Amino acid sequence: QRGKYNYGYKFNETRMRRQKIMLPVNDKGEPDYNFMENYVRAVEEKQLQRYRDYVQALDAAKIPPLNEKIWRPFFIKDLFVTIRNGLQVPTGAYVSKEHLIEGDTPRITVTGNNNGVYGFYHSTDKNYKVHENFISVSFLGDCFYHPYKASLDMKVHCLKLADRELNRFVALFLIRMFKQMTAVFNYGDQLSSKDIVNKKIQLPINDSGAPDFEYMEAYVKNSMAAQYRKYLEYLGDD
Repeated sequence: QRGKYNYGYKFNETRMRRQKIMLPVNDKGEPDYNFMENYVRAVEEKQLQRYRDYVQALDAAKIPPLNEKIWRPFFIKDLFVTIRNGLQVPTGAYVSKEHLIEGDTPRITVTGNNNGVYGFYHSTDKNYKVHENFISVSFLGDCFYHPYKASLDMKVHCLKLADRELNRFVALFLIRMFKQMTAVFNYGDQLSSKDIVNKKIQLPINDSGAPDFEYMEAYVKNSMAAQYRKYLEYLGDD
């Protein structure tokens, strides 16, 4: 019922006494507290099973901690897809509102909310390009992973690994590194699609000196599994 209350119509003591709530009832027309309890228990058990499944699916091989790995910096242009002979990464473009037609493709803009998505559209404008399975980085440094197809607004850049497909675990690790790199950018010091190619990110390396993507994936999986174990422990699951 709280949706009808606001600053102009407050939930005060008088209205509280008059307020009614809908509840399931038993055969006597009384609130069915047994049903309520069993319903919530079933919902909780369903969530517990989801966490158990997550832990089982995410557990990776035991790996060394971050501080025991060897790290080195890599240029963005050496790891990710670039255009114009390596001078910039793919980026979004302005499309006027009259050319944005309601559809089912997310459009990513410069925001730190909702994974960067501000609407779902399609368009016939030549500047309306769609990317898939990439990390978006805005000129302010907001980073998100998009395994789905999405279009980019102006000043939002597209980062796709050049020699392998992203998955959500590697992407989450990379995003953490990007955020460290982009923390200094703001309206007065913007990150352009040309600037970013010459930026460096620190990454753990394998025995060949290449980015250790297998380690990154295992690290994120183990971190997520550890978090779900905490949920299970908090909810009293054995």
